[in-house]
Amino acid sequence: NRGTGDGSTTPSMLGVNSEDDFSEVTANNLRNVPAHLREMCAEALVGAMKCLFRDNGNTKSKDEDSTTQSKMADAAEEEKEEEEAPPEDLSKESPVRESNTLSQSPKTLRQIKVHKNHLREAAHLFNKKSSKGIQYLVDVGMIASPVTPHSVASFLRNGIVVGLDKKAVGEYLGTKGKGAQPLKSPPVWDRDLFHKEVLVEYVSLFHFANATILDGLRMFLAAFRLPGEAQMIDRILQSFAEECASHCEERHGGRLSLFSADAKKSADAAYLLSFSMIMLNTDLHNANIRADRKMTVDDFVRNNTDYGRDITEGG
Repeated sequence: NRGTGDGSTTPSMLGVNSEDDFSEVTANNLRNVPAHLREMCAEALVGAMKCLFRDNGNTKSKDEDSTTQSKMADAAEEEKEEEEAPPEDLSKESPVRESNTLSQSPKTLRQIKVHKNHLREAAHLFNKKSSKGIQYLVDVGMIASPVTPHSVASFLRNGIVVGLDKKAVGEYLGTKGKGAQPLKSPPVWDRDLFHKEVLVEYVSLFHFANATILDGLRMFLAAFRLPGEAQMIDRILQSFAEECASHCEERHGGRLSLFSADAKKSADAAYLLSFSMIMLNTDLHNANIRADRKMTVDDFVRNNTDYGRDITEGG
């Protein structure tokens, strides 16, 4: 515990009492960090290392300095060609997931920089209005035309590291989209069917194998902010349940094997259990609910013991 100045103490993050105790920290004392957070941290470290090894003017020799001016025109021409490069498949994009920076040429590093700047601008526009952000990606060639649900889903999944707002991601995923209207032709990424396909593709980008449904739900909801509208939550959780139920440890034949062998019954059970866990979390942390009205362990178990004949039977 560490002193706070008023005589009280607060526990340290790793559960040790002093700096001397760090030598005794074992794997059991450390917090279990989800796989997707470890991946994002690794990508951030790679990006930081790239900045350290980028070329700068201080490392040039006198001979190189004498030829700098003659190369400026060539460099400007190269940057122009990079900005006009053919569209890249955004489904392969991870802003800082590149191999061995030391072996990359300055031209490659400039391409990465231009690439990341486009992603940041797209994220900035998307946070204000989703349609403008996607339109910008198409205009600069980051998403090839015609736009596919997978390319948009990849941007929503990977764009958090370049400034994409989690709330904006949740709003787009939960939005139903626009239906067909006479004499009107909204962009394909604003249409209802496209929104539905993006949600399916987005959920498929998560790895729920060998994870419980609780861990899968935590991983999923850490990537965006769940919208407040009930219909939006329903659409998102339906897609999550269908994907997670076929890979999590509760699936039929999995380590826990709690769900039915029937895919629909299994998805329905995963949906109800996920929704119940979200309600439990809201109930426990909502200050407006009196302590005597909060859900107990017995209440939660009773609510999730039997979902009815259509779901529980055979599961």
